Amino acid sequence: MKKNKSNFKKAIDELLNPNGSGSSEAYESENEQETDFEPVEAQDIQESAPQEFDRSERQDFSDLKEEASSSDFSYHEDTAKESTKEETLREEETTPAPKEEKPVYEAIITPDVIINGNIIAGSNLRILGKIFGNVDCEGAIVLSGNIEGDVNARNLQFTAGGIQGNVSIREDILTDKGTQVRGDVSAKTAVLSGNMEGELLVRGDLELRSTSTVLGNIKARAISINSGSRIKGMMDVGGDLEETVTEYEE
Repeated sequence: MKKNKSNFKKAIDELLNPNGSGSSEAYESENEQETDFEPVEAQDIQESAPQEFDRSERQDFSDLKEEASSSDFSYHEDTAKESTKEETLREEETTPAPKEEKPVYEAIITPDVIINGNIIAGSNLRILGKIFGNVDCEGAIVLSGNIEGDVNARNLQFTAGGIQGNVSIREDILTDKGTQVRGDVSAKTAVLSGNMEGELLVRGDLELRSTSTVLGNIKARAISINSGSRIKGMMDVGGDLEETVTEYEE
């Protein structure tokens, strides 16, 4: 459009000015101004448009990158929490519940107490008085008194006094010097320093100390006899005593 306009002016100038000098100079100057103006405007557009585009594109890219990183972090965090919960539940399922331990008590029968009847105890017993009856104890018995009846306990420590009756101890029996037992005795292990009259059955080791006296047959897996100990009866030492224990308990 601009070129057609310039050509039209040129034709009018040539008609009005036959020489054509002024018109050519005006035309050239006008043409130069037109050519100078268009490249400058195009250059500005070319320089500014990519810069603005680059800024917006970079900003959008950085925003997307931040969103992606935050979403990845939240995803990994949620996954870690879920895995921790699953491991905790798995451990709770596989871990057995702890057994409730029964409280351990000790009942004391003082020296001035006499009991005429049977005693059943779920705790330990310390007997200093006299009992006329059977004693069944789930714990241990410490005896320095007298019992006329059968005794059943886990452990027995016999420090003084006497027992007239059968004695069945699931684990260990220990008798001190001067104690008296008249009846059959069975235990897992036994260390004897007192006097016994009756059958003696020990599933493990038996030790007869120098002050001990046994009037009766002895059956044990192993036996140790100290000098001064007195034994009157038959001894069966070694071998498997399971059958013997069953027959004795029956």
